[in-house]
Amino acid sequence: MVWKRVPRVDFLMRLIKGTIVDPLTVILPRLFRYKIFITLPPDLDLDRYNIYAPWVQEIDFFGGRILQEIANPNRLLTLLNGRPLLPNLNRITVYSIIPITEPSIKLVNLFMNPSLKEIRTVLHEKDGGILRSFPMPWSLGPIFINHIKQTCPRLETLEFYPETNWGGVSRPRDECRRALSSFLNLRSFSSTTYMLETATLGALGQLPYLESLTVRGSASASPVLDKRLSIPETWFPSLKELRLYDVNYEDIQVLWKQSAIIKKLVSVLIQVGVWDSRVPTRIILDEQSWIVMSFMFGERLACEFHHTIGDMPKRQRKKRAVAPVDDVTPSHGRRVLAISEFLTCVIHELDAKEQRKLMHISKHFFQAAGPIVWKSVPGIDLIMRLIKGTKVKVDWINASHKYQLMTITLPSKPNLRRYNIYAPWVRQLEIYGGYYQELVNPGPLLTLLGARPPLPNLRRLTASTTAPVDENNLINFLTMFVNPSLTEIRTIIPQKGLPEIWSSRIPSSSVPDFLTRIKKTCPEIQVLEFYPETTYASEWSERYIPNDQSRNILSSFSSLRSFSSTTYIFEPAVFRLIGELPHLESLGIRGSTTELAILNRQFNLSIPETWFPVLKDLRLYDIDPEDIQALWKYPTIVQKLVSALILTDDTTRRNPCDISFKRWNWVGPFLVDLPSLSPHLKDVTFCMGNSNNKIEIPRHHWGRFRPERWQDLTRAFYYYQRYLELGYEL
Repeated sequence: MVWKRVPRVDFLMRLIKGTIVDPLTVILPRLFRYKIFITLPPDLDLDRYNIYAPWVQEIDFFGGRILQEIANPNRLLTLLNGRPLLPNLNRITVYSIIPITEPSIKLVNLFMNPSLKEIRTVLHEKDGGILRSFPMPWSLGPIFINHIKQTCPRLETLEFYPETNWGGVSRPRDECRRALSSFLNLRSFSSTTYMLETATLGALGQLPYLESLTVRGSASASPVLDKRLSIPETWFPSLKELRLYDVNYEDIQVLWKQSAIIKKLVSVLIQVGVWDSRVPTRIILDEQSWIVMSFMFGERLACEFHHTIGDMPKRQRKKRAVAPVDDVTPSHGRRVLAISEFLTCVIHELDAKEQRKLMHISKHFFQAAGPIVWKSVPGIDLIMRLIKGTKVKVDWINASHKYQLMTITLPSKPNLRRYNIYAPWVRQLEIYGGYYQELVNPGPLLTLLGARPPLPNLRRLTASTTAPVDENNLINFLTMFVNPSLTEIRTIIPQKGLPEIWSSRIPSSSVPDFLTRIKKTCPEIQVLEFYPETTYASEWSERYIPNDQSRNILSSFSSLRSFSSTTYIFEPAVFRLIGELPHLESLGIRGSTTELAILNRQFNLSIPETWFPVLKDLRLYDIDPEDIQALWKYPTIVQKLVSALILTDDTTRRNPCDISFKRWNWVGPFLVDLPSLSPHLKDVTFCMGNSNNKIEIPRHHWGRFRPERWQDLTRAFYYYQRYLELGYEL
């Protein structure tokens, strides 16, 4: 029962000894909560996997907006030698609440097998008040449908929601239609208004066992059905249920003229949002009356009609009878507590406070809850308190920027008995935990550890605090905790609450040694974010540029998926090596309000088509507007983007000799051209303002900055702020 349904693929892959599961947090953060990257070991041991796999009957993909990817599944498939990954799988559920890409489809296809009877798609889900929905691109439809056709001959239920815009290319639609006509066992089918096209409707109408049909449209959908349509009596021989969601009212009319369909119906559900405002009220009333009358066809027809913008009413659930339970003896209880998977399921249902309490109940719960409670640690002090005799002192520092200083003093003769139990559980460490932390007398601890890393299984190391951090303090902590298991190292600069000059930065002179340490210790690093200290204040100040050693090391990080640093990335030599990283999906570049353009001055820069092959996410912080515009002149970069974040400052004149900067409205033309230059953008964040008060300009407000309306950017933004403050309708 425990393993009947698996909510995530990584739960399954963890059964294979040696599997590495990395949650990567920074790739496309507005579209995904995080990404789980699964790396299988070179030598696969399937003994444990083979026990659990036959129990799994249902598996979910991408629930909770969590993207998943298996790096090297071919080894597993080779070892299985044609056997399905889950031999008794009955249902697959795909949460289409994140952008569906080809790797996503291939991951789902990997688990399809002949035993499958249901493939469902969750198209909409509310998250934080936002309705998230990403229908499948038509280019991927044939990959998905044809694999089902080849692999799942017993399929009875299919939900398939392709995007509305098909781009004028009919081949993918034709391939999907031909595949649908072969699903002879299909009993329930759900899709978009694509199924109302004459050819597709004909293919579905000839399926002998199809009992239920669901059509999902949209509030702005145009009619699809041919008004001259006449469905033969032999079509839809078994159809009993019809569900229509936001289908154009003209299509509903045409459907209800097809007696071959409606006379057989037992159940009808129609949900509409709002009627077309262009239709006169008299016709609206007429249309509503014909709908009610049409439901009277068929003696056994039971129908529901919902004319509401809100959610559908929830159906009452039947209470199940409680089966008798045998007497439970203490020996039964001990055997249950010995099942680690059962304890893990129980622990995951509790909040963090209850999980910590659970560790005090028994050794079974201590061992089961410990790795979960201590997986993520927000501060070095929590780790060091495990060493008996450690003293922690917290002081308020009333400087120009008020913050708390935490001083951690380690004993001269540390006892690591307790530390050695907890340290292997830690997978994620945030160094500062909101404080400025100093570690006093770390020598005896490091000597006692010898060559062992302080946290042997650490996967993610981050440093973020609103306290001013000394650069040497930061680099010492990073160096101390770098170990071979790390896949993510980030120094995160807070957007608010900390002056820019005090941000967590690495001394420029320490960058080569820092990168060398990473290369030698964790060459498979996947997420790297660091910001070198710079003295750049004007056009004549020194700008940090990495030396040959640093550039060579950066080019060797072939596993890098996300990289964030300062504007030296725009230097031609660095830009080239970053562009040639084969797996780079996310790129972040942070400037300052005084830096001048770099990329725009490279007049001879040419970006080949092979650069940035998988880049999807671009984040720009306080970059010179000239460089922002210059980037969008390179289709190789911007045409592939799915997510973009641009934070720019309109209040600072970067060049003291340039009086035109604050007068030229570059934002208006840029936002007008952005959708056509980056056609795949699904998530765009554009913010303006000074460093302490940036305001997001949502997509539906971009028209406020049209160049024909405002020539002066400062005035345009000033009035935009005022309208927001006064609560005017925009």
